[in-house]
Amino acid sequence: MQVGLWAEIRRLHEVEKLSSRTIAGRLRCSRHTVHRALTMETPPGSEPVERSSCLDPYRGPIAKLVESGLSGVRILEEIRAQGYPGSITILRDHLRSVRPYRGRVYQEVEHLPGDACQVDWGDCGHLQIGQTRRRVYVFVSVLCYSRLLYIEFTLSQTRAHFYRCIRHALEYFGGVPRRIVVDNLKAAVLAGSGHDCRFHPEFLALCGHYGLLPVACERRDPESKGMVENGVRYVKRNALAGRVLESLADYQRLAVEWRDAVANVRLHSATRERPVDRRARETLRPLPEIPADTDETVYALVTSHVRVFFDSNRYSVPPSAVGKQVLIRADDHLVRILDNGQEIARHQRCYERGRPVTSEAHREAALALRRRVTPPVMEARVD
Repeated sequence: MQVGLWAEIRRLHEVEKLSSRTIAGRLRCSRHTVHRALTMETPPGSEPVERSSCLDPYRGPIAKLVESGLSGVRILEEIRAQGYPGSITILRDHLRSVRPYRGRVYQEVEHLPGDACQVDWGDCGHLQIGQTRRRVYVFVSVLCYSRLLYIEFTLSQTRAHFYRCIRHALEYFGGVPRRIVVDNLKAAVLAGSGHDCRFHPEFLALCGHYGLLPVACERRDPESKGMVENGVRYVKRNALAGRVLESLADYQRLAVEWRDAVANVRLHSATRERPVDRRARETLRPLPEIPADTDETVYALVTSHVRVFFDSNRYSVPPSAVGKQVLIRADDHLVRILDNGQEIARHQRCYERGRPVTSEAHREAALALRRRVTPPVMEARVD
């Protein structure tokens, strides 16, 4: 019986007070159909129809096998030995309805404005830079209340890159939340997890500079920072899917354009608002006047070839620094070399590997210091 026929029969009977014979004649159906419709309390099709299954004779043995903890495959073996002719698909559908749920149950957490941000890394494949093939990573940070998203593509996951990305994220957010939630990253956590973790001193120094309370997730509990996990997936499936990016500049340009034109102006599925609109109602603490120092700093010895090694490349320095220990400070764009606090060389950072990076002034100064071969010496060598 169709729902429309059932509804019309009941309307004619209840509202127009027609008899079953009159209703049957008007609707051209049998009186039995009219009687059945009037005795049905719910619309036809609203309750599932129980259908027989080849599994029915084995429901009792299956219940006992489920209690004993057997897997679906083992239960299939047992009931097939008793004559079960069906497939494992029917069995699995039945097991899903009778087995107790063993998964974790999650509680949705509501964050107050300015309460927290979450940070994490994502792996985005490889990029060919000259003769070098390097991995590309995406740093993602999410403000938990507004869902405002910050992303940055890098070629490394070192501590300096991680701290620098956090600094850039806070600058983009325009303020500092109360807490920062991190996974068990080596750049943030030295040992342990959750409440028992031991944070990296440099990470604590960064948090202290910005007044952030660091919070570490429990081990094997990525759902406790599910917002940023979803953010990483969103970047991979929306920002990167179907795009061909040939340089780090392409990735960096995409990060800004996609973040501002797509991610933060979309209608968020959870809040049903745009992140930029919710951010306008979110109050964050002001940023400190002086940003945190997030340069990579390493000491290196200047070789007799008038170079220092950094990030698998060889950078030139003035010949007067040969044999000295110098300090290398590097950010995303520049490599600076300092001797006793004075800058003696500056280079554009090279992201290839095994490459010499040479200043023309350094090369000419080194050539001028080479020993010249005098004519008498040349004559002696000829003899």
